[in-house]
Amino acid sequence: MDPIKINITVTLDASDKLLGAIQSLTGGSANASTAPETKPAPRQVETKPEPRKVETKEDPAPAPVQEPEPEKPAEITDEALRALIKEVRTATSPAAVRGLFNEFGIKTSIECPQERRAELVDRLKKLAA
Repeated sequence: MDPIKINITVTLDASDKLLGAIQSLTGGSANASTAPETKPAPRQVETKPEPRKVETKEDPAPAPVQEPEPEKPAEITDEALRALIKEVRTATSPAAVRGLFNEFGIKTSIECPQERRAELVDRLKKLAA
């Protein structure tokens, strides 16, 4: 249970009976003739001047160099690869495209893993050139 706090203001002309009742309730002094309690003056804190900062001629540490992340090649879709193969077949021969597929160990362009498709496209463009 939370304690209840009651503030009572007593004027100087309060009767002794009222002051006695307040004293018994609060357990403290409720004498009308006493001066109101004053708060003690705040303690003075000694302040010392801040030490002077000595400037040094040292070079600041160089900022760490951030290496750019390696760019991921754009994903080459099956449709784009098929269209390129069709162009290369008409420019060269289907046998030349099949030979390149054999070098990559694939039978169709769809079987080429995404990691190697950029290499396959480069080789196809060189073949057509």
